[in-house]
Amino acid sequence: MKKLLLITCLFLVPIAKAQVIKEFNVNFDTNSFELSEKESIKINSFLEPFFTNLNNFSVLIIGHTDNVGSLDFNYSLSNNRAKTIADYFENKGFDKTKIYANGRAYLKPTAKNTTEIGKAKNRRVTIKIYQKKKKNQILNGLNLKEKFYKINTSNEATIEYKSGTKITIPENAFVDKNGKPVTGIVDISYIEYRELVDFILGDIPMDYHDGKENFHFNSAGMFKILVTQNGDSIFLKDGKNILLNFKTTQELPNLNFYELNSKTKNWIELSKLTQQISNIDGDDLVQIKKIDTIFDCSVDSCKLFYFIKNTGIKSASSNESIYKNYHYNKAKDSVIISNLNKIRIKDSIKLIRQRDSIFELKNKIKFTRINLKIEIFNKRIDKNNAQIEGLNQKIKNLLINNSSNEIVADSIKKNKRKIQFNSMKTALNNKNIIFKNRIEELNKSKGTRGAIAQLPIVKNGFQYTKYYNCFWEENKKYMTITEQNLDIENWLRYFDSNKDEMLKRYSALVISEECQQIEKENIRKKKIAEEENKKQRELQAKYITAQNNANELTKSLSISNLGIYNCDQIQRLQKPIEIYAEYTDQNGKEINPIFIYLLDNKFNGIIRYDGFNNFSPYHFAFSPSSKNILLAFDLNGDSYIFQSEKFNKITILRKNKFTFIMTKITNLKSIDDLKSLL
Repeated sequence: MKKLLLITCLFLVPIAKAQVIKEFNVNFDTNSFELSEKESIKINSFLEPFFTNLNNFSVLIIGHTDNVGSLDFNYSLSNNRAKTIADYFENKGFDKTKIYANGRAYLKPTAKNTTEIGKAKNRRVTIKIYQKKKKNQILNGLNLKEKFYKINTSNEATIEYKSGTKITIPENAFVDKNGKPVTGIVDISYIEYRELVDFILGDIPMDYHDGKENFHFNSAGMFKILVTQNGDSIFLKDGKNILLNFKTTQELPNLNFYELNSKTKNWIELSKLTQQISNIDGDDLVQIKKIDTIFDCSVDSCKLFYFIKNTGIKSASSNESIYKNYHYNKAKDSVIISNLNKIRIKDSIKLIRQRDSIFELKNKIKFTRINLKIEIFNKRIDKNNAQIEGLNQKIKNLLINNSSNEIVADSIKKNKRKIQFNSMKTALNNKNIIFKNRIEELNKSKGTRGAIAQLPIVKNGFQYTKYYNCFWEENKKYMTITEQNLDIENWLRYFDSNKDEMLKRYSALVISEECQQIEKENIRKKKIAEEENKKQRELQAKYITAQNNANELTKSLSISNLGIYNCDQIQRLQKPIEIYAEYTDQNGKEINPIFIYLLDNKFNGIIRYDGFNNFSPYHFAFSPSSKNILLAFDLNGDSYIFQSEKFNKITILRKNKFTFIMTKITNLKSIDDLKSLL
């Protein structure tokens, strides 16, 4: 028997107006998200009055940390602390769909982090328990209306939706929950989701996780179909499929057909609907594969030979001074290198994301700073370990002395010192854990667009001098004895003064048969790459043309379950910036959203941040090149908006922190009002 795909509003739960009836904190040890027995007893004492009817309550859980360690490290730690408490509440019987947990790192301290007492107070999770009121307030109670049809199960039936979609239902297609055939009249409810408002009000998850990476949907249309008889859910019989000629909203490459799993709320890919184009990523439907001509002195001998020959001929044939070019860029490199220590890692990463033209320079800066920090942390770990070893020896000496000491007072004194030494060892070990976690984070951050970062030479800036150093070093085998005794600057001057001689020298260099074969192979590979790119362009052109062809927008679909389906293209954000967020209303009052929606104009869909995949309302990503709108929802049942024209202020931030001053959404009387707001 095919099971009905029940829709339970896991993602966008209609939130009734609520009020906080209990608020308290739970504290944690340094660098820990394990709940102590003492704190669990505290939670139980607070929860005692709620156990009579747990379904009447929602819980907001916010994790916090002290300021030891990086922001990223503490954000993960605060999320883990919040999750620990969320799991505890779920185990106590609270409804999982009414528990909202997020982390805030050290951005909302309750005490100063300058003392150990203050840090201990900040290592906390804040818990707020809300009691729901009856009236539904989210987006003023707006909702989408499904279309209902009645059919007789004895006959095949075809129904048509207002979009032009046609749905064909075979005869005798349904069974009840016990697997018995259903006869007579049944009610079919059907609705389609085609634009942003539909996705927001329809409670449709718009993320797809392939086991490695989380993507967002660029939708060409979704639909939900359910069937009932006398108010009871019924199901499709095995072997009885419903056929749809579904009208998609746009023709997209890499368009697939998905079904929403009723239990996990994850999408399952059923089939591919359009031609699959490789390297699709947002607006860049075609990415040209380039043959890398940039290299250093460590490359293979053939490549190096071509470099020497071609550079020599080009420089000897040019009217420009090779010495002046070298000297100018050497001075330029000197300035860049002197400023390395003035540029922070996060600033360089931000510039890398925003300005591809200086990407290689910023990566060199980034790697230099990261490696320096890793070296410092490793030295601190070694120093800590040396101190721990010394403390171990002192404890050993104390134990030996105490065993032979008959004076009780002296023994007590030495045991106190032993406890003190053990406390110092614990503190040092905790520091080592923090340092090791930081090293792991730094090593991960090296991977940012690493393929480009590995380019060894940038001719217009940083490392330009290395280009000429390589040219000078590798030319020594062709130099006269007099030339070999010259340093690089004097040899480049000699080169400028004897260009005719140099042109003859490099023109006469003979390429070996082996290198000629390698060059032919490189040309062949380049031709193949160009042909592949040509095919990709032709496919891209085909799909752009197809968008104007109405017949191409109808997809033949077959479903064997009742529930929610979609026709979507998976997509990434374009050059995203990660941000740590705070929220206030226009009067400066703090807002605590339980989830947010990001609307990106580059694709037809919504991005939800609610704690999944380490992103939340307080730490999320957006594309600065897009037109963005942000919607936020809190447990009071209120909703807020941050309009697109304000997002340009975020791109100039330092430390990627930003306070969103939100406008409360009120006076929505219709779906058209919501559309005009967006």
